[in-house]
Amino acid sequence: MIELFSEEIDLEVPAKLRGLVLAFILGETGKIIQERIPMYPTGLPLLVNLFGSIPLVTVNGKKIQITSRILLTGQICGAEIHSYFDGFYKQLGIVLYPSAPYYLFHKGGEDLINNLTPFGEISPINSAMLNKNLTVEKLSKTERLGKLVDHLELLEENRLPRIEWLEESLSQIFKENGKIDQKDLLENSGVGSRHFRRIFKKVIGVSPKYFCKVIQMNTAFEAINNSDPVELHHIALDCGYYDQSHFINDFRNMFGSSPEKFLNGKHAYIKNFMGRRGT
Repeated sequence: MIELFSEEIDLEVPAKLRGLVLAFILGETGKIIQERIPMYPTGLPLLVNLFGSIPLVTVNGKKIQITSRILLTGQICGAEIHSYFDGFYKQLGIVLYPSAPYYLFHKGGEDLINNLTPFGEISPINSAMLNKNLTVEKLSKTERLGKLVDHLELLEENRLPRIEWLEESLSQIFKENGKIDQKDLLENSGVGSRHFRRIFKKVIGVSPKYFCKVIQMNTAFEAINNSDPVELHHIALDCGYYDQSHFINDFRNMFGSSPEKFLNGKHAYIKNFMGRRGT
């Protein structure tokens, strides 16, 4: 069993990467495991360095060959994704802002959806040295993270221009915990509806409506994880639901089970990874 799936590292995001990087996380086991780990939508892309065993990954049952120890994961939408570990689970992660892959890697979110992209295939600048450096097993976690951050700072120097209305829209979504009317979101953006939806999906990878639902559900997940289960009705109301059954149904559609079963089930360790981070 995995005891530490994801623990936030108490490290300040460098000034140059603020608005692009949200948090640094670490997950590891001190012993060999044999575990199938499901992945769920969080709304936040993740840059991952595997420094333990290489997992077997499946997307909707199809095997994905992992060819790199540095991967960029995009949005998850309409897919069942699992990682199968047979060995030591050791992963270092950099949680990215939803639009960060577009700005840093010059890659639209639609190209990253339901995918684990090798870093060398997506980095606009050569990453061969980074890959080589991170294969050194004796690197400390701080050293490993430092090399990743240094490379991201180099990417930031060549970043794409900020899309102001999109960033304002994302800020509104996070501020309202995903509970924002789509018409209000569109009107506040100041751009046409077709342009809004096209650019949002191109950059983020999913539609505005789906993204809002993901943020709403992860906000609810965090509230449930930090509350007494008997307060589920109040949590549902706080998260914008008029009845508990509708809330539970949406939760089950996104996470595969009811809130109580999820938090008490065999994959309960994933609760360290879910929820809102730094937004």
